[in-house]
Amino acid sequence: MKNFLQKMALLLLCLSLFAALSPFAEARDTLRVGIRPLGDGVITVDAAGNYYGIETDYMQTLTSYAGMDVAFVPGSWEENLARLRTGEIDAIAGVPQLPEYRGELLYSRMPIDFARGNRKVQLPVPDHQVTPLYYVMRQGNDALFGRIERANDAMAAN
Repeated sequence: MKNFLQKMALLLLCLSLFAALSPFAEARDTLRVGIRPLGDGVITVDAAGNYYGIETDYMQTLTSYAGMDVAFVPGSWEENLARLRTGEIDAIAGVPQLPEYRGELLYSRMPIDFARGNRKVQLPVPDHQVTPLYYVMRQGNDALFGRIERANDAMAAN
């Protein structure tokens, strides 16, 4: 009986390893998010190259609700917008609503952060005013945007 249990345990271990290492194992999608490292707790990078701050933390939690991984791509607003337009990235975090981009960008329904006054964000915000910041995706990426928005709704409900 002991020999049988050892063989069964070994068989289960081998099957688990095969499933984990199999090319048929389901890989998680990755959401590529453009960010602008600004320091001051907004978006900071540590010595190991890890990003942290309210916007990156929000996007990490959001993608986990969507069953995805996240990859942050640092850059200026201009660099991130160009990458978004070409599909090199999927989203940009921390963007105020701007009328000139309403036909081009899809804005999240709920803000992910707020900027006040001269705080540096992806783009300048008005002085003496609290400005909501959103994540944005490009028009035509509706399936991915819907997936992320459903995850955002689920996250807000918890």
